[in-house]
Amino acid sequence: MCKPARAIGTGVSLVALVVCAGCNPVPVSVHPLSDAQSSVPDEGLIGYWRQVDPDQSAGVEPEAAPLVIGRGPGETRSLEVVGLDLDTSKRVRVRRTQLWTTPVATPQAKPGEARPPWHVMSLRLRDLEPEKRPEGYWLLLYEHLDPGRVRFYRMNPVAVATAIESGQLAGHVRRNPRAGKPVESFPNLVEPEFDAIQITAKPVALRAYLAMAGKTCFDREKPILELQEISSAVPAATRPEKLPAQPARKPGCAVSAAT
Repeated sequence: MCKPARAIGTGVSLVALVVCAGCNPVPVSVHPLSDAQSSVPDEGLIGYWRQVDPDQSAGVEPEAAPLVIGRGPGETRSLEVVGLDLDTSKRVRVRRTQLWTTPVATPQAKPGEARPPWHVMSLRLRDLEPEKRPEGYWLLLYEHLDPGRVRFYRMNPVAVATAIESGQLAGHVRRNPRAGKPVESFPNLVEPEFDAIQITAKPVALRAYLAMAGKTCFDREKPILELQEISSAVPAATRPEKLPAQPARKPGCAVSAAT
């Protein structure tokens, strides 16, 4: 069993992606699956959300502030997540994370049989940890649930590492020399099998691998995040910058009392 060691992301209320002691690392891709030209912004993600616990048996919802997802800056075909948290000095900190979404076609099981595509999100790591500015992207499978819920899954470290080591996918795997031994800080846990998993395949080759492997290259048994929509994507009403000018009163006119 993995023990959460620290939260990574734009605050717990924004992206609850967790690095765990005793867990294999999340595979990191050098390239996003889609970019400013090839992404297809998912309109179903635009709106106001709050984080909920994917494990319904836990019975405790995470303490998380609302967040908003909208269109990204300019013509980048990206989406942007904006959330708030408090820094160590208890000052409000605004967190912004750009993401790129794209559908992935599923191979036909039988001639003429159409299968719906599934959706993958590319998250830029330097947005998740601006203080450290790491390179690369996390690729997350996400599924729209009813009503108004979206569930996210990370890539399966073992499946991806196996694909890289077998030559199916370009990348690098660094195995942990202490694999299977007790974790120093958590003696009840054991060291994971891998230290790092990096995908170097370019987007076209990466998409081909995902289409071939399907959703099995994602860890669907352990969703890392679930969002519940709290309000639809209706823009907030704006108020005028200035109050309307009051009509000038004529000299000697008294202001009538309200009845």
